Amino acid sequence: NSVFADCSCLVDIQMPEKLCKIPYDLMLNTPYYNSVLHVENGVRYIGNIAAAIDGEISSILYFKPKTTGIADNFNGNTKDSATKLHCQSVYFPPTLLYIGSYAFKEAEFENVDLPQHIYEVADCAFENCYKMDVSSFPTSLCRIGIRAFANCSNSNLIMSNQLSTIGNEAFINNKSLNKIKVSERKL
Repeated sequence: NSVFADCSCLVDIQMPEKLCKIPYDLMLNTPYYNSVLHVENGVRYIGNIAAAIDGEISSILYFKPKTTGIADNFNGNTKDSATKLHCQSVYFPPTLLYIGSYAFKEAEFENVDLPQHIYEVADCAFENCYKMDVSSFPTSLCRIGIRAFANCSNSNLIMSNQLSTIGNEAFINNKSLNKIKVSERKL
C-alpha cells in the first residue's frame, strides 16, 4: 500500500482529477505529505482526496469542493492516533464518490447525508459510530462494505434498487433498525 511512502525528495505531485481511492499510507513520511500547504479546514489532502484529519475540527466537518474520495483510515491517520473525530455532523461535497475502509470508524457524530453520486462505502467505514443514523442511500450507491454501518443507530433504511453488494455484517447490531425498504427510483 505504501506506494510513495518514505520518498524523501517528493515535494510536488499532481494526482489525476478523477482519482477517488488511495491507501491511507500512500505518501507518508514525504515532504509533500508533511507540507502544511495541503491542509484545509483541519483536513490533509492529496489531490482531491481527503487523506487525514490534521488539526482541530469544529462542530461540522467540511470537505473542500471537488473532493472525490476519503482515504482508508481517514479518522486514524492523525499524528495522535488516539484522536477520535468529535463533531456534530459531516458535510460531504456532491463530488464525493468513495468513502474508504475505516474512514470514520468510532467517530462521534450524528448527522450524515451521503452525497448523490457516491458509489461505494467501504468496509468498516462508519463502524461503531453509535449515534449516527443514515436513513436513505443515494441511487448511485452500488456497494456497502463489510461492517460499514455496524453498531450505528439506523432506524429506517431506504436502499437504492441499484445496490449490488452488501457486505457481511454491514448493519449488524443496529438496535434501532425496524424497517428496510428498497427505492423504486432508477439512475
